Amino acid sequence: MEAGDFLELATAYYKDKVERESIKKIHLSYQELLVADADARRQTAKEYILSMAKLRICLQKFEMHYNPIKEKYGCIDAAEKKVSEIKRQIRMYSDKKNHLR
Repeated sequence: MEAGDFLELATAYYKDKVERESIKKIHLSYQELLVADADARRQTAKEYILSMAKLRICLQKFEMHYNPIKEKYGCIDAAEKKVSEIKRQIRMYSDKKNHLR
C-alpha cells in the first residue's frame, strides 16, 4: 500500500468515527427531548386532574347543602346555572387532559 492509500483510509476512518459520534449525540438529544416532552405532558395532565378534583369536591359540598333546600323550596335558577357551569368546566378539563399531544 502506498502512503496515499493509508492517508485516504485514515481520513475515511476519521469521517466514519465523527459521523457515528454525531449520530449518537443526535440520538441521545432526541431521547432527552422525548423524556422532557413526556414529563411536560404528565405535569399538565396532573394539573388538569387536580383542577377537576377541586371542582368536584366543591360541587359535592355545594350540592350537599343545596339539595335539601332544592327539595324543600324547589330549584333556584342561579344555583342550577352555577352547577351546570362547574360541570362544564370539569368536562373541559377532562377533554383537555384526554387530548394532550
